[in-house]
Amino acid sequence: MKRYPQNSILFLLPSVKIGGGNRVVFELANGLIEKYPVEIWYPRGSGECYYKTASGLQVRAIGLSGGGLIIRAVNVILLFLLINLSANRFKHIISTGQMFGPLLLFIRREPIYNFIQADDFQIFSDLALLRNNFFYGLYKILTFLSYRYPNVRYIFNSRHTYRRFLFNSKRDCIPPALVRPGVNPGVFNHPPGQNKTRKNKVHLAYLARFHPVKGLQTMITAFDLLPENIRRQISVTLVTPDNLDDYDIPREWHLESPPNDTALAGILNCSDLFVSTSLSEGFGLPALEAMACGCAVILSENGGCSEYARPGHNCLTYRPGDSRSLAKHIMRLVNDKKIRRHISAQGIITSKYFLWLRSQEELSRILNDGKF
Repeated sequence: MKRYPQNSILFLLPSVKIGGGNRVVFELANGLIEKYPVEIWYPRGSGECYYKTASGLQVRAIGLSGGGLIIRAVNVILLFLLINLSANRFKHIISTGQMFGPLLLFIRREPIYNFIQADDFQIFSDLALLRNNFFYGLYKILTFLSYRYPNVRYIFNSRHTYRRFLFNSKRDCIPPALVRPGVNPGVFNHPPGQNKTRKNKVHLAYLARFHPVKGLQTMITAFDLLPENIRRQISVTLVTPDNLDDYDIPREWHLESPPNDTALAGILNCSDLFVSTSLSEGFGLPALEAMACGCAVILSENGGCSEYARPGHNCLTYRPGDSRSLAKHIMRLVNDKKIRRHISAQGIITSKYFLWLRSQEELSRILNDGKF
C-alpha cells in the first residue's frame, strides 16, 4: 500500500452539508494542500459536496449509493473500517463533527485529533436534529464517555469552546490547542472608496438557519418591535440555505440563497448592517466576514464571538434572545450614521487579524509540535 509523506493529513467529516464546521475544514485543507498531501473522507449519502476544492485535494465519499438510515449507518461502518485499513497512509487523522466524537474509539491508532468547534453538549439542545430528549440524553452520555478516550487529542476553534470542553468533560489537563477560523480577503473585503451610506435605505443582512439555537425568532420579534418609521428605513435581506416555512417571516424581507461565498460577499458588500442572533456559537465566522465587508455588526453574546468582538468598538452586543435590546441596537445604528461608520471601520481592521493563512499555520504548529 502506498505510504504518504510524514505530514500527510486525513480529515474526517460526518457529512459535507453546508455548515460552518465543514467550511472550516475545507478552507484549512485547501491551504494545507500546498504543503502536505491532504484528503477529506465522509460517508456517502450524507450530503452533496458544494465546497470549492483546491487542485490536488482529494475528497472521497465512502460507502454504498442510496438513501435511508440503514444505508447511511452501513456507510459510517465502512468508513471506519477503511480508516483502520488505511491508517498507515496518514501521519495525522483529524475528525470534526459532533456525531463522530463517540466513534473515535473504533479507530485503532494513536493519536487521533478531535477538532471541537462548538459546545458539543449544548449544540443539539434545541432537538431540531435529534428530535427526542432520550436520544439527546444518550448522545450526551456517549460524548462525555468519549472525552476519556486515551488515544484522542483535542483541537479547539476558540477559547470559549475550550472552556466549555473543560467544563463538560470535567478534565483540567487538556492544553488549549487553538485553530481559529479566518477570512478570505480575496472574497470578503470592503473595496476602497466604497460608501455604503449613499443609499435611500439602510440595508441589513441577516444569516438564518432553521435550528432554534440560531435565534431566528429573536430577529423576527425584534423587527416587530421596531417603530414603523424605522422599519420603513430598513431593507432586510435574509440569507439562508434552509427551508424556513416553520417561521413567520415578515413579508418585507428579501430571501436569498447565495450559491457560493462570492455571492454571499456581494450581499454583504451592499449591506450597512449585519445581525447575528445565535444563542451559542463556537466561533461565529459569518459576523467576522461581515466585518471584513464593512458592515456594522450587531452580535449576540454567544460565547465564541469573544475571540474578535469588542462591544462598542467594532460591534454592538446584546444578551442572547433579548429581542428588545436587539431592536434598540438596530434603531441606534439606523439613526446614528457616525457610530455606524466607526463600528464599520473598526470591524474591517479586526477582520485583518483573522486570515486562513494564520489558521493553517496554527494547525501546522499543533501537528508538528505533538506536545499534548
